[in-house]
Amino acid sequence: MSQQHLTIFYGSPDLYLKVNNSAISCFILSDNRQAFRLRDFQKALGYDGKSESWLPELLKGISKFSAVPEKLVSALEHPVTVLYNHPNGTQHAIRTIDTLLAQKILNILIDARNDGHLSVGQLKFAKAAAFLHGYFSDNNLTSAIEEACGLNFEKAAAKTRLQHCLMAKHSTPVFEWARVLPDAFFELLEKMYGLQWKAIYSDPEMGAKATNDLVFSRLPLELVRILAAAKPKRSYKGSQNLQQAELAQYLGSLQQLAETAGYHRNIFMQLLNRTHPKNNDWAVKDSDFPMLQSTETTVSEFNAFLKKGII
Repeated sequence: MSQQHLTIFYGSPDLYLKVNNSAISCFILSDNRQAFRLRDFQKALGYDGKSESWLPELLKGISKFSAVPEKLVSALEHPVTVLYNHPNGTQHAIRTIDTLLAQKILNILIDARNDGHLSVGQLKFAKAAAFLHGYFSDNNLTSAIEEACGLNFEKAAAKTRLQHCLMAKHSTPVFEWARVLPDAFFELLEKMYGLQWKAIYSDPEMGAKATNDLVFSRLPLELVRILAAAKPKRSYKGSQNLQQAELAQYLGSLQQLAETAGYHRNIFMQLLNRTHPKNNDWAVKDSDFPMLQSTETTVSEFNAFLKKGII
């Protein structure tokens, strides 16, 4: 994906990752990279001007005394500019800095201070860099950005809509567990069906059908009884583990089959049908949902795959 086509998938200039007294706009881009707004990152380092070329100039000065990768300076001089689609219909171009690149810069500033390569006036930038570095080291930056930019909110909303869609087909309490299915399962849906979080939220029928097909319609009767008798706990922290042990084990087996099938949907489904056949007594059928488009896999293609020793 070329830079000129990059857009902001999650986040906005008004949603911030707050670190002490700093507020940094953060985004997840359409190529799945996480990024900061360059202007905000410079402010977090203690720069109070308006020039977005301040940081590369600072690094050029440091490069006179210690090694600074030219690619890093070049990346700052030509930052990734992404489009933000404002709710009012307008578009804004925002200059960003990849979070991995940002962390490299923090290390450079800290090393320059430790080696005595900063002027007295520049020491405050290294002090701020050390604070940010400590925060990023003590916290899961990926998770913090997912929370700050609204991705976690959309995940929860998508899971809730999917659960409601399933329960509209049948009011079994087993479907309560749909709202606490792990993110890894939904990542599997994206790889197999192209269903991203936004798509599941806007069209939960598709995700609901796949979830019923892959999970609930194949669970052993005893596990169905256990799930029906015990509702999942409510989540108040994104890191909480709300999984039921046997269900988690089943979901883990789905991941293993997907990896074995190379994430080829039709091969995966044939492996799944062999390993976890459907429960014919399960009330919710595929016919209760819209048709999912799929490509056919020939028997010869499947047999050729099996000859590679996958099972």
